[in-house]
Formats: sequence, structure tokens, C-alpha cells
Amino acid sequence: MFRRTARSLRWLVCFGLVANTGCEITRSVTVVPPHVPAMDIFNVDERYSQQTPPEPLPTKTPPKDEKLRIPPELPGADAEMPIIPPRDLKNPQARDEAFRKIFPEIELVTGGPEIQASPDGHAITLTELQQRALANSPIVRQAVADVDEKYGLMVQAGLYPNPRTGYQGDQMGSANTAGQQGGFISQEIVTYGKLKLAQAVAYFDWLNAQVSLRRSQIDVINTVRERYFAVLVAQERVRVQEGLLKFIEKAYSLQVQLVKAGQAAAYEANYMHVQALQVRGELVKAKNRYSADWKQLTAALSEPDLVATVLNGHATMPAPEFRYDLAKNRMLLHHTDMKIAENLVLQAQTKLELEKVRPRPNVETNTYIQRDQTTFTNQVGLQLGFVIPVFDKNQGNIAAAQAQLGRSMQESTRVRNDLISKLADAYQRYATSRELVVMYRDSILPDQVRAFQGVYARYQREPEKIAFADVIAQQQNLINAMNTYLGYLGEQWIAVVDLARLIQTDDLYDAPSVPMK
Repeated sequence: MFRRTARSLRWLVCFGLVANTGCEITRSVTVVPPHVPAMDIFNVDERYSQQTPPEPLPTKTPPKDEKLRIPPELPGADAEMPIIPPRDLKNPQARDEAFRKIFPEIELVTGGPEIQASPDGHAITLTELQQRALANSPIVRQAVADVDEKYGLMVQAGLYPNPRTGYQGDQMGSANTAGQQGGFISQEIVTYGKLKLAQAVAYFDWLNAQVSLRRSQIDVINTVRERYFAVLVAQERVRVQEGLLKFIEKAYSLQVQLVKAGQAAAYEANYMHVQALQVRGELVKAKNRYSADWKQLTAALSEPDLVATVLNGHATMPAPEFRYDLAKNRMLLHHTDMKIAENLVLQAQTKLELEKVRPRPNVETNTYIQRDQTTFTNQVGLQLGFVIPVFDKNQGNIAAAQAQLGRSMQESTRVRNDLISKLADAYQRYATSRELVVMYRDSILPDQVRAFQGVYARYQREPEKIAFADVIAQQQNLINAMNTYLGYLGEQWIAVVDLARLIQTDDLYDAPSVPMK
């Protein structure tokens, strides 16, 4: 320890002399690696002078005969790098032709139905579409037939049993005569109001058939609404994708001009071309989606031959404003499923009462008139009878009716819970998508446009500071933001229709709502 302290002091003294008097140190000193202890600092030369220097790190540059190649299994792997003709080419036309081959123009998107004006020159409203669908719908006609069927069954359930009549002969051959010859008539007398109770049970089937008719009408209306808004969103998607394609085409054309002027690399224009083709593909998909949505709308109208016609409204119009509590109250009060469930409880109660009185016997009557051929006198007879409920007291049907009543009472609760669950899901989708549509329309999209314009403008002024990758990134962000906005727009109208289906309103904008803040 003492020797190390002395060495350190000697080193410090000598260092001070060098700094102040120019004293020289005869012992050579080398920079000590971090792992060398401080105590051996004066023995660095002796310890490391005889060691072999470390091997150099391997270079990251691959050999000249090796290149990063795209596997041949991938589509487009056989593409060759373009050869850009020099700017000093003597034939400018040949150079322009070569550029057109290397960087082709984007083809126009054709196809899709042509939208025509309605025969009377006005745009078709949603209300008109709903009325046409109700008038033509086979589903509604089937529901009307079901109502007529249940009405007939209700009438039948209350009809009194028909009397029976026929021939009756007794003691034939007595005294070599025909005996007693005549006829009879019998009638079952239904007691304890069984017919009225049976008709009341069938009445609830008829009542529920009418409620089901209303539900079928609502289903048809909401199917038309779904298709109507799908067409409007598809129109908006086509419009936006056409605008994006024009925008990307212009950017692609400008980049080709920069390549032609020798101010940009060819791959930059290639990337622009890829983006333009991708947007063109989205436009093709949007037009095909519009065609399919229009055909589905005509199917909902039961007018499959209806050509694409101008519709009143647009996808960006304000959505109806709903309040959850008001929507919930109206749904539970007026929804057809709730009414059907309530009617099933009343029906089950009536059926239980009917099953309880069924064991009480009906009176069976039989009246006959005969001519006695032996005494040549007329005879009149009367029979009265009834079933004695000794073994069959209808106990099985009574137990089944009690179980059915219990199930019907639980069905009302089940339907209520199911409707509330559906309303909660539809409302959160409505509230979320509606908020996001406004956010994208008023804030995100304008900011994204400003971001791209700013990056591109600086890229043109200061290309040495803004990389082309930054331009591409902002351009892709703008495209993605537009597509995300269109997605939320579609989700908003789907949620609106789902809420209207649960609230079961004829007028979409006459829903339980207040201005939302």
C-alpha cells in the first residue's frame, strides 16, 4: 500500500513539473483500457507490448457477387430495374416514349351503374322507398295471411258442436213386423264457458299475429333503411376515392417530372405509381360495392329491375340524435317482442283456466222418434248423459298449462333483458362512430391535409432536409385517414338503423331524442 501511494505521489509531482517547467517523463505511458487496474498504470508497456493486436471487426459490406434478391416464389420477383434514358438524349421524343413505358399513366376506372333521375324528376326519398317496399313485400303479405289464418282459428274455436242425426231401429222382426223404426238427433251441451275460454286462447294467437305483422313491416322498413344508407355511403366512398386517385395521380406525375429532370430517383416514382394503383383498386372496389348495394336495395323494394336512381340525401348529412334513457323507455313500452311476450302471459293464464274446467262434464243429449209397427203407435225417447271424471281429471294438461304460464312469465323478463342488451350495444356503436365522424371531419382530416401540404412544400424547397420517405409517409397517412373516416361513416348509419329497429319508429327522425351537447 505504501509503495503504491509513493508511486502516485511521484506521478503527481512529475505531472506538475511538466505542466509548469517543461519536465519530460522518460517512461512511456499508454492509455489504459478500462479493465486495467489503476495500480498497474506504470507497467502498461511491459504487460501489453508483447501481445498480438486484436483482429479487426468483420466488415458489414457483403461480397460484390452477392445481392439482396427477391425470392422467385413472390409475384413480381422477376421485375428488372428501369433504365432511365439520359437527359442529353438527342431524340427528345424517344426519351418521352421511354418514360411513358417506364412510368405508365393510370388507367381510368370504368363500370358501375349510371345514376339516372327519377321519371318525375325528383330524388327518391327514404319515406317513398319504405312505402314502395311495404306495398311490394312478400314478407308483409305472408304476415297478413297469418293474421287471417289466426282469425279463422279464433272463430272456429268458439263454434258450438254440431248436432248429430240418423236412423234408429229397435226390435226389428218382433211379431214378424219391422219393429220400431224412426230417427234420432243428439247434441252435446258444452258447459262452464269452455267455448268462450277456448276462443279467448285463440284470440291471443290472432292478436300476436297482428303484432307480428307490425314487426314484419318494421323489418321491411329497416331493411330498406340499411340498403338506402349503404348506397349513400357507397356513393360517398366512390366520390372520396376518385378525389384520392386524382390527388395521387398528380403527385405521381410530378415525381415522374422530377425523375425526368434528374432531381429524383426512379424508385420514388415507382412507389408513387404503386400508391396510385392501390387507390385505383380501392376505387374499383367502391364502384362494385355501390353496384351491389343498389341491387340489394332494389331487392328490398321487390323491384329488381329498378335502375340506379338519384336518392334524396347524402351520407354526410346529420344523423338523428338519440338519448339512451328515452330510447329505452320507448322500446320497452312499444317493442313488438315485448307485446308478444305480454300477450303470451295472458294467453297462458286463460289456457290454465280452460284446462281447469275441462274435467267438468258436458251434457250429452239424444232424442229419438220411432213408429212401433206392432202397435202402430209413435214413440218418443230422450237420453241424457255425461262423462264421470273419475280417472281422467285432466291433471296432466293442468300441470302443463301451469308450467307454460311460468315459462311465459319468464319470457317477458328474458325479452326485456335481451332488448336492453341490444340497445346498449347499438347505442355505444352509435355514440362512438358519431363522435369519431365529427372528429375526423372537423379536425383529423384537415390537420392531416395540412401536414401533407407542409411536408411536401418543404420537400420541394429544401429536399436536402426532408426525405422522400417523409412525403410518402404523410401521403399514406392521408389515405388511411380518409378510409378510416369512410369506415366510421358507414358504422354510424348502421348503428342508426339498429337503434331505429329497436325503437321501432316509422320516421327515422321522429325518434325519442333531444339535442345532444
